[in-house]
Amino acid sequence: LGSDSVHLMTFGQPRIGNAAFASYFEQYVPSAIRVTHEHDIVPHLPPYFFFLPHLTYHHFPREVWEHDVDGNTTFRVCDGSGEDPDCCRECVCVVPQCLRPSDVHGC
Repeated sequence: LGSDSVHLMTFGQPRIGNAAFASYFEQYVPSAIRVTHEHDIVPHLPPYFFFLPHLTYHHFPREVWEHDVDGNTTFRVCDGSGEDPDCCRECVCVVPQCLRPSDVHGC
């Protein structure tokens, strides 16, 4: 099972399983990367419940977050948790788009 020769890159992927599954996936598909965008709602589904981290859905690690900083597109390699609060998870989704808290407050 698993192979270092398997490479996976997803775009806008939803959460795929619980924390145990995300850990298992990381172990057997070590060369996986998720690319997310700050205004995409899909990576926020199903919702992440920070107060129930072991009972909620999780992303597998290695996120690359595309977002705007002062009008410039920036790519950030996030921490290895899969749920870095300073990356895609920083955004709040309000249909029809996702916003960062600073956007909601007009900063």
